[in-house]
Amino acid sequence: ACDLARSLFFCQKHFKLLLALLLFGLAVVELASLHPLMAYDLMAHDWMQGFRSCALDRAALFLKYWTTTPYPTVVFAVFLASWLAYGKNWQSLATFAIIVIGGALLSEWFKELVARPRPSALWFVQDGNSFPSGHVTSASTIFGAAYYCIGKPNIARPWHRALLLIFFSALVLLIAFQRIYFTHHWVSDAVGGGLLGIGWCFFVIDRFGRYVTMRSIRTMAIVFAIGFVSLHMFPDVRVSSPAPTTLRESPAESVDLAAYTPNMVQRRDRRLATG
Repeated sequence: ACDLARSLFFCQKHFKLLLALLLFGLAVVELASLHPLMAYDLMAHDWMQGFRSCALDRAALFLKYWTTTPYPTVVFAVFLASWLAYGKNWQSLATFAIIVIGGALLSEWFKELVARPRPSALWFVQDGNSFPSGHVTSASTIFGAAYYCIGKPNIARPWHRALLLIFFSALVLLIAFQRIYFTHHWVSDAVGGGLLGIGWCFFVIDRFGRYVTMRSIRTMAIVFAIGFVSLHMFPDVRVSSPAPTTLRESPAESVDLAAYTPNMVQRRDRRLATG
C-alpha cells in the first residue's frame, strides 16, 4: 500500500515529465517507422495536392507570411520575452527562453540525425532535411511557452484559459497544414515536429518550471553540444530515409513539379545575393 501510494504521488507530481517522455517515445517510434509510413505520407500528399486551387494558395501564402517567415516569429517571441522582462518575471523569462531555444536546437539535432528528402526535393525550392518539421516544432514551443509563462498566470477564468489554449492549438495545426500544403513536409514530419515540440514544453515545465539555475542551463548547453558534435564525429549513426515519392512506378513521378509555383521558386543568384 505504501509503495502504491508513493507511485501515485510520483505520477501526480511528475505528470508533465511522464507525458513528455510518452511524447518523446512516440516521436522515436515514428522515426523508426518512417519507412512503413511512406505509403501513407504519399497518399496524404497526393490527396492534399488534388485540392489545390488559387484561392487556397493565396490563403496559404498569407498564412505562411504571418506564421512561418522569420520576422513575425522573431517579433512575437521577442515581444513575449520583453513582456516578461518588463514585469521582472525572471524565472518565467528563463523558462520561456529554455523552451523556445531548446526546442529549436532539438529540432535541428533531429534534422541532422535523419536524412530524408522533402516532397519538394529540388535544392532551390527548400533546403534542409524533412524530418521533423522545424516550423511545427517552433510553433508548438513558442505558443506552448506563451500559454504557460504568460497566459496561464494572467488569466483567472478557466474557460478563458481553455479558449487561449484552443486558439494556440489551432495556430499550430494551421502552420502544419501550410507546411504540408506547400509540399515543404510530409504529414509524418509535421506530426513528429508536434510531438517533439509539445514534449519539450512539458519536459522543461516539469524540470525548470519553478527554478532555473545557471548550472542547469550549462548542463543543457553541454548536452546539446555533445549531441551535435557526436553526429559529426560519428556520421554512421545518422538515419537515412528515402522520399515517399520513390514508391511511384515511374522515375519521373518521383519529382513533384506541381510544387514549384512562381511564388515559391527563387533563383540561386537572388538567394545568394540576399543571404
